[in-house]
Amino acid sequence: MGKRKYRDISGATFGLLTAINVVGKDKTGKTILLCKCVCGNTTIATMLNLTSGNTKSCGCLKHRTGQDNPMYK
Repeated sequence: MGKRKYRDISGATFGLLTAINVVGKDKTGKTILLCKCVCGNTTIATMLNLTSGNTKSCGCLKHRTGQDNPMYK
């Protein structure tokens, strides 16, 4: 079996995160990306979690409330 190719989503935005580059694969074979949050922090997330919407920030989003939260409606 050959190597699986991944979609290059560098530069794409998911919630508050922008994908920077691929850093590897986790133990289950999911692609891991380095991401930059709008707050300035960097974090890693799987491509699956980013594209499905399960991961939206570096963790800063859960500490913001009301109009301070960019997801506020």
